[in-house]
Amino acid sequence: MNKLYEQGEQIVLGLFADAEKNFKQENFMTPFEYILNHGYDNLSDQDIKAVAEYYGYPQPCRLNDPDYFFCHAPFGKVYREILDTRSVIFVTGSMELHGASSNLFQDGHQCLAIAYAMRQKTGIMLAFPTGAGSHPSHHCYMPGTTIIPEKTHINTIFWNMIGLYNMGFRNIINLQNHGQEYVNQHAIHKFGKTTGCPAIIMETEWYTWQMKGFDPRYKSCKFKSNFVHADEAELSYQMATGPEDCYDNSYKVKTNPAGGLRYAPTTKAGAMTPGISVWHQFYPQGIEWKKTPAGVVGDPTNASAEKAIRPLCVYSMQLHFYILESMKVVKDDKQFLTDDFCLGPINEVKDYALMPPYESMLLHNKIPSDCKWKSIYRHPSIMAMMGVD
Repeated sequence: MNKLYEQGEQIVLGLFADAEKNFKQENFMTPFEYILNHGYDNLSDQDIKAVAEYYGYPQPCRLNDPDYFFCHAPFGKVYREILDTRSVIFVTGSMELHGASSNLFQDGHQCLAIAYAMRQKTGIMLAFPTGAGSHPSHHCYMPGTTIIPEKTHINTIFWNMIGLYNMGFRNIINLQNHGQEYVNQHAIHKFGKTTGCPAIIMETEWYTWQMKGFDPRYKSCKFKSNFVHADEAELSYQMATGPEDCYDNSYKVKTNPAGGLRYAPTTKAGAMTPGISVWHQFYPQGIEWKKTPAGVVGDPTNASAEKAIRPLCVYSMQLHFYILESMKVVKDDKQFLTDDFCLGPINEVKDYALMPPYESMLLHNKIPSDCKWKSIYRHPSIMAMMGVD
């Protein structure tokens, strides 16, 4: 650890303490809003540099590291940690053209960098990410972009969550970067409606609530243009999060985004700019393969990591705070195994939410006779869905 790291740690933990203590007095609705506004309006550029050092940005690629992804490690080293944390980040990836300067899995890598940082700071476990994802209609026909049908995508997320729940994870964070909220949210509520089981499940994107960092009208924003896709903002974010060998600035191409209407009624990517409709609620957007065949919607030529570091750090602090709070809840059975966290009557679904008896199962090859835990796959609704498309 160096002095910059120690400074960043002091800033982050101090901000968390102040947020809980002062958010109501300062007329903020939640500690998350307190962290957001103080992160943008009260921390200096040097403070933000220290926070980035504390979170380890830019992060290297750790996709094959068993210390990060539990699926790579001997399960004997893993199950006790599952029983302890009960919490997991599940990244939804996407295979999408981001121009010649970046990689097709850019959306996934950007989320994974944040996930690595959260693993380091909170001990939360990481599930292996999905590959290709869902896309809106205006992404069709673009070479390099792999489009998964909505039903298939929703079922992929849903059944992954079922598997994670059966493993012992009760706090599931679906972290994504691709504007897939219109399908991922479906999978979350399918879990609730189907099982009724106690869980805390959240879908989150790094950029959606970071308008001050991506809208040039705000003083804290360092970008010259609004965030769209593979442009100044998104390439900057790739540079800030890492991995550093996943982009090559010599390939940068500038485009002029254009749609069919003179005045688009929709928000831009990530709901950054005001509109009367969100971008995925409108057809047709500017068709990419016709309007911007380079796979870039905007101007990435002025991208730099320094421009994206504040929104990255502010979001990281918000997510970090959330993980600490939600992890406390799921680790406390008296608080968690109640009607507050499930759709079904708690007495009917409680046994599915008990933790698996791994010690006996794995080390003694038996399930204890007094075991009340039930695999979620025994749930009648899940049994009815097994093998059914």
